[in-house]
Amino acid sequence: MEEKFAENFHLLNMFDQLVPVDYCHATQLDNFFWSSIGKSPMFKKYKDCLTDSNFSEVSHKLVPGKTYVVKIFTIKMNHRVTSDECLRWLISQGAVFVGAQGLAFAWKAFKGKLPVDKLILSFDEKNKLWKDDEGSYRVPYLNREHDGGWAIHLGHFETSWSEINGLICFCEK
Repeated sequence: MEEKFAENFHLLNMFDQLVPVDYCHATQLDNFFWSSIGKSPMFKKYKDCLTDSNFSEVSHKLVPGKTYVVKIFTIKMNHRVTSDECLRWLISQGAVFVGAQGLAFAWKAFKGKLPVDKLILSFDEKNKLWKDDEGSYRVPYLNREHDGGWAIHLGHFETSWSEINGLICFCEK
């Protein structure tokens, strides 16, 4: 089972990343909007429900001054995986779930290391994700577009994911 499971994912990049001592989880998304998105024409799409209050139940808050191992995985061509399979894969890699705040941090800290034209998903346990008005749990993603633009948006936990998607994985050192 593990061998078949592993064939769905491909490690694209892995590196150490220090969280700055001034990082503040409680205001990460709101600060991201005002300092990055609100002032940058690079962001073509931004979901306004990506707020610190909607994503306050994150499983792991990044720790200021701590170094994490970051892994970026892509989903292999011609494969489809469920959100539950993505969660199992990330757990098998030792991931800590950093939610939407982790994506905002990723953009500020290492956006140049993110792949182009991939929707990079930042998973968390289903019950920790924001639930929209229709009752769907939403998975935040960041997209670095080929023309230099960016989008931060939400997918549906209940969907399946394909080769246009990738996963961000923060691991404790």
